[in-house]
Amino acid sequence: MGLFWFHPISMLYLLLLYPLFIFSVTNSFSSVQPPLCHEDESSSLLQFRQSLDIAKFASDSTLSFPKTVSWTQSTDCCSWDGVECDEQTGHVIGLDLSRSQLYGSIGSNSSLFHLFHLQRLNLSDNHFNYSQIPSSLGHLSRLTHLDLSSSMFYGEIPHEISQLSKLLVLNLSCNFVAANPQINLLQLKQQSFRSIIQNLTYLEKLYLGYVNISSPIPTSLTNLSSLQALDLTSTGVYGEFPIGVFDLPNLEILKVPSNHDLTGYLPASIGSLRALKVLEIWQCQFSRSIPSSLSNLTQLKVLDLGYNHFSGNLSSSLSNLTDLGRLSVGGNDITGGDISWIGKLNGLYYLDLSTTNISHEIPNSFANLTKLSYLVIRYANLIGQVPSWMMNFTNLSYLDLSGNKLHGEIPDSIFSLENLNSFYLGRNLLVGQLELDMLLNMKSLTHIYLSYNNLSVLTETSSFNSSFRTNILSVELAACNITEFPQLLKDQDQLEYLDLSYNKIHDTLPSWIWRKENLFVLIVSNNFFSGEISQSICNLKVLEFLDLSFNNISGTIPPCLGTSGKNLHALKSGNNKLSGYIPQAFMETNAFKMIDFSQNNLQGQLPKALTNCKMLKYLDVSNNHINDTFPFWLGTLPELIVLVLRSNKFFGVLSSPGAFMFPKMHIIDLSQNEFSGNLPLEFIQNWESMRASNPNELMYDGFYQYYKETGSIQAHPSATHEDESEDEDSWFPFEFDWKIIVIGYGGGLVFGLAMGSTYDWEKHALLWLKRVHRRVLRRCS
Repeated sequence: MGLFWFHPISMLYLLLLYPLFIFSVTNSFSSVQPPLCHEDESSSLLQFRQSLDIAKFASDSTLSFPKTVSWTQSTDCCSWDGVECDEQTGHVIGLDLSRSQLYGSIGSNSSLFHLFHLQRLNLSDNHFNYSQIPSSLGHLSRLTHLDLSSSMFYGEIPHEISQLSKLLVLNLSCNFVAANPQINLLQLKQQSFRSIIQNLTYLEKLYLGYVNISSPIPTSLTNLSSLQALDLTSTGVYGEFPIGVFDLPNLEILKVPSNHDLTGYLPASIGSLRALKVLEIWQCQFSRSIPSSLSNLTQLKVLDLGYNHFSGNLSSSLSNLTDLGRLSVGGNDITGGDISWIGKLNGLYYLDLSTTNISHEIPNSFANLTKLSYLVIRYANLIGQVPSWMMNFTNLSYLDLSGNKLHGEIPDSIFSLENLNSFYLGRNLLVGQLELDMLLNMKSLTHIYLSYNNLSVLTETSSFNSSFRTNILSVELAACNITEFPQLLKDQDQLEYLDLSYNKIHDTLPSWIWRKENLFVLIVSNNFFSGEISQSICNLKVLEFLDLSFNNISGTIPPCLGTSGKNLHALKSGNNKLSGYIPQAFMETNAFKMIDFSQNNLQGQLPKALTNCKMLKYLDVSNNHINDTFPFWLGTLPELIVLVLRSNKFFGVLSSPGAFMFPKMHIIDLSQNEFSGNLPLEFIQNWESMRASNPNELMYDGFYQYYKETGSIQAHPSATHEDESEDEDSWFPFEFDWKIIVIGYGGGLVFGLAMGSTYDWEKHALLWLKRVHRRVLRRCS
């Protein structure tokens, strides 16, 4: 009958089954479609959205956008930006609102905590207005991933987070104010820190960078066998680093830098961490040698051990680390030896070998490091010349070879580096003439440091295009044989730091310098400047350090200097021809730490408004014509360490109405005045800081030579340490172990101090300022 013949009964049977077939197929298709969002969870999300504002400034990322704008009541919440639902149940299990421009605070009664099925929560890179992390996070017991980094939370981290026992990833890092990154917004109490380590046993990644912990690291950390990443950057942890951490088999990232009281060492067993990619332990107190077993870590991309107390040599076997991009061992006690093997690491973009005592030329093998963007070899006893092959470092943005013994001329090829923004060759033996416009015409250059060489910098040439660029931030050309004030800087409106000291400039200070609104350091000492100090100086509202000393400046001190700026830390105008009176008004909120009016023709009395200078450490008004009684009221200044009244017309008896005066005094010089009577015994009894067991230890850089010449002391100074690699976060070096006192001098009285070695406090104060404002921040990367 043919292939397509059907019996009528069969046809009827098929017709009856067809609706059932269609229903089955339809039902099958509908069963694979994801379920809709639960209404109560949708409502909770909408309430959460309404509790926060949208503000562009709330997220730093250029990729940020307001994800919650797509959230509307008429659509399924599982389709909203940042929302992830379970495909089987429809419950919200993931919420990624990172970089969403959210602004406001999250209370403990927030509807967010009604999402009981939530497993992943990411609120990073928003601004929660310095509110506390809500303790109700502990209700989200199913969380495996929690990221609150860079979100401007403030205060104590709630203990309830340690109850989230299923957490695999916890990120609370990078909550700090950009304007003052030294202040950590979040605090983790010691007990909570221990509980997190002890209770969250499944942790794979723990990021606590820039959280204020300030306690030892629990040894129980070594029990987290699944740990892949640990970040304790700048947390204030201290004590011995648990050696067992280097035995965690899955570790890929270990970051504990900038913890200045954290001690420890690298065991040879670290070579077994074959998965390790990032090792950062800079600015700590680690010691011993750097083990050669590091060469086994062939996946290592970042090795930063800078600014510790590591010693010994660098093993050439580290040349096996061919994936290495960043290598920093600067600031240790390492002997350089043969470092030519570093040239094999041609993937390096960051290299710091500062203070490694290389004692030879930069190896030619370094010419292979053409990917370098950051090269620092400061104070390493380098010899030879600046290599011309550096012209091939086309990616180089930061070059610092300062503090070495490099000689010869700077090769012209350096000035063709279009990406170079920081150029530091100061304190070498470089020679030759250098036209300033060659530097200013470099397209990206922002920082110049060529001080203390044998260079002659020509400031006026005809080839400079003044409209070409205006983004120079700092210029340091001390002792560069400059004879005229560089007019080329007139159009550099962003200028922040200018040092032209120890030159041969016969000029007046140009009026345009007082219009540099961003200028925070101005040093023109040891020149031949004349004229008066303009009242316009008080327009420099951010000025922190002003040094006009050792010039021929005359006239009076502008009265506004004491009242115009909240930021001025140091004012030096000694060894000039200033006359008149010391400013009589000093604002209560001033920041003065140093005032030096010595060697002028000032008269009158010391202004009692100086008692407003609560941070003042150093006051020198010596060699003037000040006519006054002993300023006992200065004894109320809590930080005053050096007081020099020498060679004036002070008179009367040394008496004080207070029971305890000058609590931190280390040097007081009252010599060559007209004081009478006896020195009250209680003065000496109270000056505990001036006592020492061995008078032969007496020494102080800057004071020693003067007192030695007058016969006031008999002591031997130690060598002055010229290395600039001091702690960049200390302000003035008066935190050291000062020791000595009591010296008689002719018709007056001199009191002094001693410390273990001479210390040029002024130099280090400047170093601190420079580094705070020009440091390369290694944060949250």
